[in-house]
Amino acid sequence: SLHAPGVVTNLNISPGGANPAGINYYSGDLTLSGNCLINGMLVVQDELYIEAGATVTIHSVKNFPALLVGNTISFSGSNAVLNVTGLAQVNQAVYFNGPGNSNNSLNVQGSLVILANGFSNATGNSITVTLDPASAAIETWPSAGTSRRWTPAAGGFFKGIDRF
Repeated sequence: SLHAPGVVTNLNISPGGANPAGINYYSGDLTLSGNCLINGMLVVQDELYIEAGATVTIHSVKNFPALLVGNTISFSGSNAVLNVTGLAQVNQAVYFNGPGNSNNSLNVQGSLVILANGFSNATGNSITVTLDPASAAIETWPSAGTSRRWTPAAGGFFKGIDRF
């Protein structure tokens, strides 16, 4: 479903009815505050801001990514948490902004793909990625109407992990 951008507090959404995959698309920027629970997929066209003190939890629906952000994820304060189970893809970067910005955490169980600039101002903040190909797996359709294989997203194969 399509939503207008803006500030959303205590967002709680789940799949259902005409939207069984729970895909929620926000055009423009989105700011999340309070306690947010998203069962499904969150797509943000531009910037995703996580407000100070917010706890945002996103659980993907089987076969779909959890989080797609067109530009950046920015933590705009302290003591904010973003938990993602599944594939999270960010087009630009993850920012921990401003002086005194600390005790924020981004936790991904699945796979995290950042396509451009990586991380910024991470001192005092944490980013934890637990590779979980089963959680990050998405179904692919090589031809219209034909589901043929499962792909651990972003190359997250256990055999690809070097053990020392």
